[in-house]
Amino acid sequence: MNSLTSRVARIVAVVIVAVLALSVLPFMSEEAAAAETTASTDSIVRVGWMEEVYNWNPLKVEMESDHVIYRLMYSSLFTYDQDLQGPVCDLATGYNIVVNPDGSMRVVVSLTTNAYFRNSADPTSMAHPLTADDVVYTFNLILENPGYTWDYYLRDCTSFTAIGDYTVSIEVAYTKGTIIDDLADIPILCKDYWSTLAN
Repeated sequence: MNSLTSRVARIVAVVIVAVLALSVLPFMSEEAAAAETTASTDSIVRVGWMEEVYNWNPLKVEMESDHVIYRLMYSSLFTYDQDLQGPVCDLATGYNIVVNPDGSMRVVVSLTTNAYFRNSADPTSMAHPLTADDVVYTFNLILENPGYTWDYYLRDCTSFTAIGDYTVSIEVAYTKGTIIDDLADIPILCKDYWSTLAN
């Protein structure tokens, strides 16, 4: 009797699965036909962002959508790796930290020679390479305009100096173990473009 009950239960289960599978077929064929029609008449693939960008200024990041958008458009000296295991070089190729006898410190950052500021008018242009002047300009602009997103992270820095085309010296008021973390994700701006904009 027990084997007869299990056979009946199996048969009922198979019938239920078959009915459910067959009931889905009409919907699948309609969607496939609609997708095929759309694909044949429209060759544009649209990828979108469901939120509105609140602020396009990379120095005034307020919402998550602002953060996502600025990270797609700007790079920083350092960023976090995919596992968030600490800052890794982005525009920087390396750095050296020197602790001064008075307790302050100097961070010397080497920059890549293969980064360029580009725009939609000419996305392949290499006319505006990243230089140390761009980094110095960006950090000074941040400190001269407090109250935005990044001034908190640079508050302990006392000066920024371009000591070569691709080398920046950053003076810090005291020995600060988190200075590289503080520099991570700050967008570096093109001095040639941003210096022409009004505050």
